[in-house]
Amino acid sequence: MSFNHNWTYTRKLAYAKDLFLGKVNKEEAFPYPEVSNEELEEINQFVSPVEKFFNEDVDSKRIDHEAKIPPETLNGLKELGLFGIQIPEEYGALLD
Repeated sequence: MSFNHNWTYTRKLAYAKDLFLGKVNKEEAFPYPEVSNEELEEINQFVSPVEKFFNEDVDSKRIDHEAKIPPETLNGLKELGLFGIQIPEEYGALLD
């Protein structure tokens, strides 16, 4: 707890509590490095087909209702290369 020069009470809250209360400390939330134009272009090339797949081929209501992801959705994700994207090939990424 601390007081400012007007003797009003100010309290330092934990970051998660601030978020819960709708307060965002931008310095803590956005410390990420700048993305270069080349990286942004690469990201956009990847996002577009994934977005198209989810908009056109995935029945999210069915998935929610059945609480199960159908094989055709999993196969589509695999075809997009999404199963091995997080793990570099040298560490055993799942590749076709």
